[in-house]
Amino acid sequence: MTPTQISVWTQTELHNITTLVARLKREDLVSTKRSDIDKRSIDVCLTDKGRMILEQTMPIAQEVIDNIMLSINTTKALKLSKMLEVIRDNTVCIQQQWANLGL
Repeated sequence: MTPTQISVWTQTELHNITTLVARLKREDLVSTKRSDIDKRSIDVCLTDKGRMILEQTMPIAQEVIDNIMLSINTTKALKLSKMLEVIRDNTVCIQQQWANLGL
């Protein structure tokens, strides 16, 4: 993924992603390389160390999410998911409008 794609996916400002990627590179958790498709952009990839840490932490993250979701049945979870999707889409739309205005 490119930093821009990560920014959109996480709803995070690009400069924050740039700072995060630099820090993760220093920790040898990600690497960057010029995109094969667009030489103007870079791709961010997990290193072996980053992949190992991801594999170790995913079960913990999943347990936390499962505990949070215990009291939410499937119907409520689907409604919540749809509402969050609308909020995310609206946020992207607003961010694009702000960008067009130079904000």
